[in-house]
Amino acid sequence: MLVTLQKLFQESLDIVAPKYAGKNVNAIIMVSTRAGFGDYQCNNAMQLSKLHNKGKPKTEQKSPFDVASEIAANVPENDVIEKCEPVNGFINIYLKEDFIKAEIKRLLATGSPIPPEVPYKRVVVDFSSPNIAKPLHVGHLRSTIIGDTICRLYEYCLGIPEGGVDVDPVCDWAAVEKALEDEGENAKPAVIRTNHVGDWGTQFGMLIAQLKLEAPDFKEKMPDIGDLVTFYKRAKAHFDEDLEFKEEARRTVVKLQSHSPDEYAAWKKICELSRADFQVIYDMLKVSIAECGESFYNPLIPVVIKMMEDEGKAELDNGALCWFRDGKPDPDAPKSKKGQSASIPLILRKTDGGYGYDSTDMAAIYYRTQRLHADKIVYCTDHGQAPHFDLIFAAAKAMGWVEMGPDPEAVHVGFGLVKDTSGQKFKTRSGDTVGLRLLLDEAVGKVHAILKERSANRMTEEEMPEIAQKVGIAAVKYADLSSQRTKDYVFSFDRMLNLKGNTAVYLMYAYARISSIFGKAGTTKEALLETPEAIVLSEVAEERAAEVALMMHIARFQDEVVSTLKDLYPHRLCDYLYNLSVKISDFYEKCRVITDDAVMRESRLHMLLAAQLTMKKCFDILGIEPVEKL
Repeated sequence: MLVTLQKLFQESLDIVAPKYAGKNVNAIIMVSTRAGFGDYQCNNAMQLSKLHNKGKPKTEQKSPFDVASEIAANVPENDVIEKCEPVNGFINIYLKEDFIKAEIKRLLATGSPIPPEVPYKRVVVDFSSPNIAKPLHVGHLRSTIIGDTICRLYEYCLGIPEGGVDVDPVCDWAAVEKALEDEGENAKPAVIRTNHVGDWGTQFGMLIAQLKLEAPDFKEKMPDIGDLVTFYKRAKAHFDEDLEFKEEARRTVVKLQSHSPDEYAAWKKICELSRADFQVIYDMLKVSIAECGESFYNPLIPVVIKMMEDEGKAELDNGALCWFRDGKPDPDAPKSKKGQSASIPLILRKTDGGYGYDSTDMAAIYYRTQRLHADKIVYCTDHGQAPHFDLIFAAAKAMGWVEMGPDPEAVHVGFGLVKDTSGQKFKTRSGDTVGLRLLLDEAVGKVHAILKERSANRMTEEEMPEIAQKVGIAAVKYADLSSQRTKDYVFSFDRMLNLKGNTAVYLMYAYARISSIFGKAGTTKEALLETPEAIVLSEVAEERAAEVALMMHIARFQDEVVSTLKDLYPHRLCDYLYNLSVKISDFYEKCRVITDDAVMRESRLHMLLAAQLTMKKCFDILGIEPVEKL
């Protein structure tokens, strides 16, 4: 509804603003957060009054109330607004009940909330990004869950149907490029889920040398090397203790980088084993993602560096090839306390001729913008990497690959740490990072135990494992997503499995309760969807207020999606979902649903269906599978 109101008030401001500010201004419309101050507010009048009054005598000045009154008077006639109420420098906006009812009927007619339009056609989201031969641990949890939700948000807005996002973990990127090139301007909207795995580097010399030592015939028969973490530790210990093995590992890296057949085959075997381990976790989380790791970009790095050199964007500095945001610093310029000049360079090629993260990420952003033709790229990593990506984006802008205006084409979505209940970084007692598989299994196990204790009379033994799986995974996801992503959050099973408050368990129960009410009323969702017009309001003031409040919150779903798109904070949708469940509870308290009045019963069942459809879409975007009973 924000979009509709912004258009209406923009028409008024296009008339009023030039008179007071000498220029056009954008309408500032916000959801009202206080009872009795309307449903929405327009907040332009105070600013326009200040601009107009600056330097003028009092006789020529206009009060904020006067300006607000003029803005309200110039809003065109419409079917949305009941009244505009100027108060000081603000305008309280009250919506028509008939408009709110029409929004709910439209939702019921379509069977799902209608998404807002977005100005993108092809979005690349870089998330998860584990390292080969190491497990997915709790540190990857946030990137994987937040990144998946961002993908789902864009998929919803771009109209990509549910189930249309399954991707092969080992993607044929050449085929993707060709398909996009063939489709040209007619290419369908796409969200490209990219797993930038760490599958290249010096550590592979150590791992391959260890594999060849333990299984010389690995090409014919891959050995059972057990868990890759243990294998990695064996290789690392051997590397640290045996100088001869260390030299062999270094020789192996050179052979791998030259694509020597034996070394390359061993590398592929190790990657396959890791990939299988990752996929177990992705399957548990219901996350689709296509691998496009560091090794993929390696051949592109010299190409990108040559392009930057040709454009005069690369220069030598102490033997390293660099790009400087503000130009190469004067060697005689003052040094910082750490002895470094103020301009931190992007290192395209190291002094030894090797490549690092800077080189790889420049190749990646080139590939995504120039080969995949992405018009939005999202990088989902911990916020400690923000300075690195800021430099990458600046270099890409300098090359003309991205625009970085008010709605930047490349954005870093940073997040904080996962901590334990004592506020420390989440680790095992031995100090190791906590494996993600262990956490997810524990969450599911705890939910299963709760269901056995409290819900045995509402579900069969056969149903419990599937419901426990869905609720356990949902609890872990929601605990993360409901926290503001830039802050650290505490991982606590007690908190995330609480049946009260802003938790997945509480929200899934609220969803399941609606399904239970449909059953008690002797109807189904499908039957209710056949009569979307069956919405009437009670004549009892208290009941009517609860009905309108519920429908108003449902109708604001698109507003929340628009807000979430602006800053990619998933907790906004979580807050919306929780507040919706609160409105549903208030509705239950004030309004009897299964009543003898057939008209009111049908109307209230339809209101609950609209609420459940909206909850379902929220859950979909958050990557949560709701349950029909709990």
